[in-house]
Amino acid sequence: MNSSFQPHHSILIHSHFSEDEHRDPVLAIDRFCQFFPQVKAHNLLWQWLSETLTAEGTEYDDVNSRADLLFFYSELIRLLDTNYILYCNKLAEKGNAAQINEVQAMTF
Repeated sequence: MNSSFQPHHSILIHSHFSEDEHRDPVLAIDRFCQFFPQVKAHNLLWQWLSETLTAEGTEYDDVNSRADLLFFYSELIRLLDTNYILYCNKLAEKGNAAQINEVQAMTF
């Protein structure tokens, strides 16, 4: 998926993309999905969230901060799941049924 979109330089200041990923950001999704099975990513995020919310003396002691964190978590999970759908769709377009089965075996 090569896009003609050229992000404003300020977007890239904090980017960890390689040059290839700057040209084709879908490569970053592919990389993530290859390194982190969906269940592992979900579990890691849940562990971070639960440990953060149960710790004492954090910036999440007040109810509004906790609500913001929970909302961020739920939206991040939606984004994460979208990445896996895009990744599997890309594999399907390339006819990589074996890889799709492997991804699904790791994630469900």
